[in-house]
Amino acid sequence: MGRKIDTAELPGGLRLTFNRDGIFRGYGDLLIDEANNALIMEVRAEDEEKATNIAGVLDRHLVRFGERDELVVEFRRV
Repeated sequence: MGRKIDTAELPGGLRLTFNRDGIFRGYGDLLIDEANNALIMEVRAEDEEKATNIAGVLDRHLVRFGERDELVVEFRRV
């Protein structure tokens, strides 16, 4: 995914910016929560539809990458 979208390092994680064809769609921050053995995903977008789309893209990629380890992805809106 990193070859198709811009990534930037953040303290404790990465920011993935969704900017296809010069149109900003939003971004997702992936942060490691070592205390709870979790990966926290925060999605920001202009509207709910774009946020849901970005969350879906991240969900599909995370599940595929973690398939061997039986990764479970659970979303919570905050």
